[in-house]
Amino acid sequence: MARAATEGGARFHGGVGVTGFDVRAGRMHAVDTTQGRIACEAVLCCAGIWGTRIGRLGGVSIPVQPLAHQYARTTPIAALSGADSEITHPILRHQDRSMYFRQDRDTYGVGSYQHRSIPLSAEDIPSIDEARAGLRGARASGGLWGGQPSVQSFTEEDFKQPWQDAVDLLPALRDSDIAEAMNGLFLFTSDGMPVLGESRDVRGFWVAEAVWVTHSGGVGKVMAEWIVSGKPSVDLRQADLHRFEPFQHSPSYVLARGSQNFQEVYDIIHPLQPLAKPRPLRVSPFYARQRELGGFFLEALGWERPHWYEHNAGLLAELDSERSERSEGRMLAVPERDEWAGRYWSPIVAAEHLATRERVALYDMTPLKKLEVTGWGALAFLQHLTTNDLDRSVGAVTYTLMLDERGGIRSDLTVARLGPTRFQVGVNGPLDLDWMRRHQPDDGSVVIRDVTAALCCVGLWGPRARALLSELTDDDVSHEGFGFFRAREIFVGGGAGDRHAAVLRRRARVGAVHLRRLRAAAVAPAVRGWPAAWRRAGRTRRLQRPAAGEGLPLLGDRHVDRPHAGGGRPVLRAADGRRRLHRPRRARRARRPPAAAAGVPHPGRRVQARHGLGAGALRRARGRVRDQRRARLPRRPVDGVRLSLCLARPWRSTTSMSAMRLASAPSPCTIPRCGGCGAEL
Repeated sequence: MARAATEGGARFHGGVGVTGFDVRAGRMHAVDTTQGRIACEAVLCCAGIWGTRIGRLGGVSIPVQPLAHQYARTTPIAALSGADSEITHPILRHQDRSMYFRQDRDTYGVGSYQHRSIPLSAEDIPSIDEARAGLRGARASGGLWGGQPSVQSFTEEDFKQPWQDAVDLLPALRDSDIAEAMNGLFLFTSDGMPVLGESRDVRGFWVAEAVWVTHSGGVGKVMAEWIVSGKPSVDLRQADLHRFEPFQHSPSYVLARGSQNFQEVYDIIHPLQPLAKPRPLRVSPFYARQRELGGFFLEALGWERPHWYEHNAGLLAELDSERSERSEGRMLAVPERDEWAGRYWSPIVAAEHLATRERVALYDMTPLKKLEVTGWGALAFLQHLTTNDLDRSVGAVTYTLMLDERGGIRSDLTVARLGPTRFQVGVNGPLDLDWMRRHQPDDGSVVIRDVTAALCCVGLWGPRARALLSELTDDDVSHEGFGFFRAREIFVGGGAGDRHAAVLRRRARVGAVHLRRLRAAAVAPAVRGWPAAWRRAGRTRRLQRPAAGEGLPLLGDRHVDRPHAGGGRPVLRAADGRRRLHRPRRARRARRPPAAAAGVPHPGRRVQARHGLGAGALRRARGRVRDQRRARLPRRPVDGVRLSLCLARPWRSTTSMSAMRLASAPSPCTIPRCGGCGAEL
């Protein structure tokens, strides 16, 4: 590879140490070395185990951890005597013993991840001269690997069991011995993925670290594309340098998570299985109460997130009995899951889901990332980054997509306009904040603050949500007083003289007080029997709405057909235009249907007028209602209200500011209605 690069014009200078960087006004200008200064506009840091040290010289944090991995080469094996080729046998993996085997002519290489984690600080890695002298744990010169800083002295006690396992699997190794062995250093991250991309703080400082040999070719290709054209051909958000929260750059955190990832390299990990340590790191104001309710917690970005509550174990039978008394038929049984699919799941999720549909439930959405964008240029800034029109009245809430320079989808956002120059934005994670700050104007017209830790967020969802909230506030939360997809500040609390603004950047103690008051208000007959619920029930409820979720629909190679389409749902398509993820609707007709000669128009025409549905789509909608009746399933609550205190995201059943109205219908009704607008079918 080096030869091919040289033929293409690249130059290599071996034995040259980096001593610093010339960074001015947040941009790279030169590299200082032991042999002088090299002027440049871009630097690619792929220094491996020295990556953190090089990053610090440039003022860039690279959260990686060097760990030692054992590898040994055997003496010649009789069965391979006379082998001319370097390798004729396939590489072998012993999954149950965390080992691999590789032929090397008439010998075998044996690698093991079976041993304890052996971390080493980047500051403790020897220099080349120290390594050749055998200092600081390095192997002295000699053999295949001697005198290399990345090669540490072999710890024989860690290899006793792996060698026995190797002999048991490959009996031909019984007559051989270990000729040479090492503890070789390479990098781990807190999530097991590489660290790639350009620093936001030092433009022109690129990073490609924690790259294993199996990834090296692909990483080289996408990094070249990224540096030259500004965008790689593969969506790299899972490997992006800025995917981490600030606390995830802590050396102790990276060490703990990196060491655990080393232990699990060969393990079969359930997709939902969280790392056990260090936890808990970040908790909401309601954490103590959630534990009292038997919350089952999984972790994401450091936040402890309850996925269901054991307190609700009897809820499914209770709802089933209640529906039988109303002669609405019994609910379908929750399907059983096998041992693998049933991990990190409980049938209680279904009970919390149905309780939300038929009653009211409380959701803690505090961990969802919330940004505050302010300044006289805030509106123009957000308009530039997103698809839907945000120039609406104060109190408007808009669901929109954030795009890259080529129109590819970066993320989906919920934007609440709290004032003429103040917006609250619900985002998906650190990468959204990074993208916005990269495009933030330099003239001071836009200020972006991460207010996630300063606010707690409570989602109050279900057909009885309005009744519950009205017990706690003097503000008008009726359908007429609190319209669809609107946001405003309200006051909630105990008595009339003990109200608190719902959007206050309050202390955790205050948030816990409001949780107790919400639960206390639930004893009213109109809302009795409501549960606390959270992420898993919220996720299943998202499926009732035609909303895009994380993953395929929101990757960077998906584009948007109709940006600013009057606030409607954008149509997504693949970059090559061959596959549409949502079938485009017909052109919208007038939102108000034309007057009918006989009075009120046919209900089907109202649906078509509001949604642009064709006759076939209308038949399918009616068919779904018919199937729902036959299955005797609970219908979608038509007088449902989703109210949230603080900020979150509507299509995940949350909100975008203080109290946000996300779904409602004017009055209780048993007529089947469209899930989008409530029009009769």
